[in-house]
Amino acid sequence: MKTIEYQLKSDPKKSVIIPAAVKDEAETLTNLATEKPQELANMVDKYLCLTNTGVLAAVEKLVVRNREIMDGMLGGTALTLLQDNLYLRVCINYNEKELYGKNAKMVAKIDSDLINTLQGL
Repeated sequence: MKTIEYQLKSDPKKSVIIPAAVKDEAETLTNLATEKPQELANMVDKYLCLTNTGVLAAVEKLVVRNREIMDGMLGGTALTLLQDNLYLRVCINYNEKELYGKNAKMVAKIDSDLINTLQGL
C-alpha cells in the first residue's frame, strides 16, 4: 500500500500518513462541501463513502458552518478544522475496507493514527 503525508489545514505543523489511493477522493469531497455543496447529492454513486454516517455528518457540519463563516458568524479556523475532519473521515472510511487485506498490520496502524488525529482536532 502506497502512503503519503497529509498536512493538516488547521495546524500546518502537524501531518498524518494516509493511503495515497484516497487522496483525490478526500480532496474532491472536501472541496465540494466547501465550495459547491449542492453538487454532493449527485456524487453519491461515485463516492460511496457519502453513505457512511460519520462522513455524511462531517459533510453536513462543514456545509452549515461554512455558511456561518461566510456570513461572518465564525472565524476561518473553524473552517479548517471542519475540512480536516471531513478529509480524515474519508480516509478512515477507505482504510476500514482495507483492514483485512494483505497489509492489515500497516492499515491498522494508519487507521489508529488517523483516528487519534481526528480526536485531537
